[in-house]
Amino acid sequence: MGKIGFIAPYQKACDVAIRIAESYGVDMICEIAMLSEGVEIARDFFENKGISAVVARAPTSKLLIKEFGPNISEISVTNYSFLRALEEAKQISKRIAFVYGPETDAVLDIPFAEKILDIELLCIEYTGEPDSADHCLRQLYEQNISNMVTTFSAPKFKQKSLSYGVHSILVPIEEEALDQAIKTAIMISNSRERARKLSLYLNNDPEGLILFDSNETIYIFNHAMEQITGVFCNKAIGLSLKDAVSLHPVFEHISNGRKIFTLDNNIQYLATSIQYNTPDEPSGRAIKLIEIENTYTRDRTVRQGMDKGSFRAKNYLTNILGESECMQYVKLVAERYARTASNILITGESGTGKELFAQGIHNVSAYRGGPFVAINCASLPDNLFESELYGYEEGAFTGARRGGKIGLFELSHGGTLFLDEIGELPLSVQVRLLRSIQERQIIRVGGGKAIHISNRIICATNRDLREAVEQGDFRADLFYRINVLRLNIPPLRERKGDIEKLAKLLSRRFRNARNELCYIPDHLLERLALFDWPGNVRQLEAFIESLIVTTDSRCIDEVHFNQMLWIQMLDKPGEMNQMTGQLTDFLTIKAGTLEDMTLQLMRQVYEQENQNTARCAKRLGVSRSTLWRKLQSN
Repeated sequence: MGKIGFIAPYQKACDVAIRIAESYGVDMICEIAMLSEGVEIARDFFENKGISAVVARAPTSKLLIKEFGPNISEISVTNYSFLRALEEAKQISKRIAFVYGPETDAVLDIPFAEKILDIELLCIEYTGEPDSADHCLRQLYEQNISNMVTTFSAPKFKQKSLSYGVHSILVPIEEEALDQAIKTAIMISNSRERARKLSLYLNNDPEGLILFDSNETIYIFNHAMEQITGVFCNKAIGLSLKDAVSLHPVFEHISNGRKIFTLDNNIQYLATSIQYNTPDEPSGRAIKLIEIENTYTRDRTVRQGMDKGSFRAKNYLTNILGESECMQYVKLVAERYARTASNILITGESGTGKELFAQGIHNVSAYRGGPFVAINCASLPDNLFESELYGYEEGAFTGARRGGKIGLFELSHGGTLFLDEIGELPLSVQVRLLRSIQERQIIRVGGGKAIHISNRIICATNRDLREAVEQGDFRADLFYRINVLRLNIPPLRERKGDIEKLAKLLSRRFRNARNELCYIPDHLLERLALFDWPGNVRQLEAFIESLIVTTDSRCIDEVHFNQMLWIQMLDKPGEMNQMTGQLTDFLTIKAGTLEDMTLQLMRQVYEQENQNTARCAKRLGVSRSTLWRKLQSN
């Protein structure tokens, strides 16, 4: 059974709800919020907290139902609880304001309440907008009304009402109504859990699949259907077929009962429909889309076989380490970008993790069920690039493989094509690539037939492409085509708070000379943040590897740490001085064995400190006995 959430108008309701949920053996998370704030909390519930159904009361529930559909269980507001609140307010004055939220409280019988309690009710809408509170309260003040009844609790609104001399009384949530809403939420949660398990199986189906319940409401929308339509499952699930028509033409075709149709991707589909009966859905319906006319059919077996092997994105945005503010922001933007179908350009210095982000975006996007095909534009000679990217037909050139070869662009159909180091792409290829991206189709080398491609394009570069455009090294039209969404990965020097945790994570990848895990003390890891790491994570990883594989110990000591640090920073002695906080002068040593270089370093510092062993040992970060033993060794 999944967890359920409760967006409550006040704390007491939370306490009662948790008690009821516990009696049913259900985990519940409660938050106090209303209106638009409640919508954001509900989104966090569904996306990050593993919540499968949310309980709420009007007016917040009305907004939640608009946003999340049948995943919301609404607490009914009864006339009895309404009358109880009015009876309490009547003790102050017979002229009472009823402040209600947008599109709510239609169930409340206002004329009946006025008649039975002999009161006068003034109904005022509160939208939750910044000026709405003052607008409501001014009306009360102008009409000399000193008390109001409402179905929601907003601390700021309540505090402001007191400044106007208005007393507010909250319509209580009846325990019976709350109990019923929680039962409904449990039913929703169980149904969603069953649908989730079924989705895990159906998402492996290469054909698009939609399952409707007996009310023609979508409750399964698999990955293949996401790729066909570009509509995310969380947008489709919970909608009726009638409401889904506005999302994509495929729903209109299904609604009109069309069996064969062509979509914008120029692929013709056959829509097969079957009725099914289960204990949960006595009269459900399943729609499956099968490609009839697809230019990739002849290569499908080859492509699918390769997809299972090489073309997988192994990294997720949640796995990318970085708790600094700038990295948290970049990951947030990356997730937003992932939920679009637009081209993305990832920029950043070498070693910042651009491909990690590309893979993470792929694994969140609607293309996650397809392959992730990466190509380094700087790694292939100009004369091989086109044949690798576009493939070729049999006999296209001397030495061409029999039967031809499918290209990487074509292999990425239904998934993501990642073009790394795109700034190094030859101008001769840029023209053809631009057309391929614009038209979403390619022609194999030596071929004459256009092949339609439906994929996501992500590019990456460590160059300033605007400058490259100005210098004539990169086409402006291609730049604007790939630079629809821009994601810049910050260098390590701008997120030094992440360095220590990164180093700890990287240290687990390597073993010492005895094939054992090696521990790096925290006080040594802290010193890594003093350096700018121009090679970013890649350079940090190289240092951690060199530090661990060259020792027999299971714990790195200061001497070994300083030795390897010195070697790593030989080309930047000034930065070495800054990093260690010890060496203040430029030192010159001759290249040699590690032991020889270490000895040269110690002797020069020893002379700079006027042969004062204590000061020298402190600067080098070693004990005096170690320093003396080393100096006396030769």
